[in-house]
Amino acid sequence: MQKSKINLIIDIILLILMAALTGMGLLIKYVLMSGADRWEKYGENLNLSFWGLDRHQWGAIHLIIALIIITLIILHIILHWKLVVCIYKRIFVNKITRIFFTIFLSIIFILFIIFPFIINVEINKFDNGNGQHSLIIHNNEGEKSELHLETENKKQKNEITNKSKKTTQEHNYSDEKHNSEDHCKNSNIEIKGSMTLFEVSEKYNISANYIKQKLDIPVSTSNNERLGRLKKVYDFSMGDIEKIIDKYLKGGNSDD
Repeated sequence: MQKSKINLIIDIILLILMAALTGMGLLIKYVLMSGADRWEKYGENLNLSFWGLDRHQWGAIHLIIALIIITLIILHIILHWKLVVCIYKRIFVNKITRIFFTIFLSIIFILFIIFPFIINVEINKFDNGNGQHSLIIHNNEGEKSELHLETENKKQKNEITNKSKKTTQEHNYSDEKHNSEDHCKNSNIEIKGSMTLFEVSEKYNISANYIKQKLDIPVSTSNNERLGRLKKVYDFSMGDIEKIIDKYLKGGNSDD
């Protein structure tokens, strides 16, 4: 009788957990949607959350519940082991067939659990279909983040692509000279490409969102992005940031 009660409790818990697992999967897929889907639905990359948790944190809970379910199923099989063996022998009368099928099931079970750690992942740029490009990059913690770029029309792209090498070299030389002059003017302010928006914000007591606004960087961009990476995407110089900070510290922080 005691064993029957334990089995019933396990079955009830399994039913509740599987319902929760299904609900969380739907939540992650259709409510706390991926970056491309957020752009398509809202027109920008908003930070969606439920109970203060984003889709990645709910994904972690989803994994934990799945592991609990696997553990309970194994426990359920152990409690019904005699019945399982009896039915197994009736289905597979031949002993060799039983052994072969048992090995096959074990291999499948192990492969499904370990395959995320042995596969090769492809990382590519993609177009979400709304005139937005997403550049997938990695920060120092190994996490991925997305920088969304507005696409230009084909004519503008061709004009940029067809610029002469001489003009590009002159432009680069002008940028280097401009950066050097800016740095001299703001000798107390030193901005490096290895710094993040958060580090600049903390060091000079200036809002990271204010810097993004002045540099035309989307507010949704992570504050942990390196300035060197952002520079390549949004075409600004370290001197531009130094001027923004210098003006802000001197009290000229109102919008032009």
